[in-house]
Amino acid sequence: MIDSNYVDDLKACRDSCADETCTSFIFFGDKQCMVNVEDGGVHLRSPPRGQKARTDLKFCYPDNINAYQGCSTFVGSRDYALTVQQREVFDGLPPGYEGLRLCIELCVLSTQYACRSATFLVLEGTCSLSDADAERAPTRFERSDVVGQLYFENGCSTHPRRAQFAATSVSIERMVVKPKSHPVKALQIKPIKSRRRKLRRSRVALAKH
Repeated sequence: MIDSNYVDDLKACRDSCADETCTSFIFFGDKQCMVNVEDGGVHLRSPPRGQKARTDLKFCYPDNINAYQGCSTFVGSRDYALTVQQREVFDGLPPGYEGLRLCIELCVLSTQYACRSATFLVLEGTCSLSDADAERAPTRFERSDVVGQLYFENGCSTHPRRAQFAATSVSIERMVVKPKSHPVKALQIKPIKSRRRKLRRSRVALAKH
């Protein structure tokens, strides 16, 4: 279900998505605000010609993982991506909103290296992690025409090697499989059934332009 109305500014649009049932919102240049309740908001429609639009997605993670403490808004883009060799590639994630949530978790909780950015293919459920970002490799940050691709940068500052979290708090587990023909290491995701706990949840917002 999508609720659409006109508001004064971006903050007013964001406030209208404060309810827990809201997963995302889109704010257009003409001040139209579209709030998504059932649709995850990862499938974007182009704004009217001559206008700009910003999409914010909201994700909730366990508050007892301090890697999520103090995270800023993750900045993302569907039109640009890094053309560098990825450190890890994960196949078999769910497509859409849930897969993007897991891709963010894989990047934030990467312990072998500092994951600074990632690319998620919404339709295929493929997550690629990188230790570079647009600031460190500006000449490799290029326009991309790949359909359903979302690039985002890690907005969390605490590296998991110094973070404390219980294994039961994470949603996924890394499993190494036989390398494929391409040079990028291929991995798979093993879902872990999360225990139900009464916890405050840390929210991570992903803003896409």
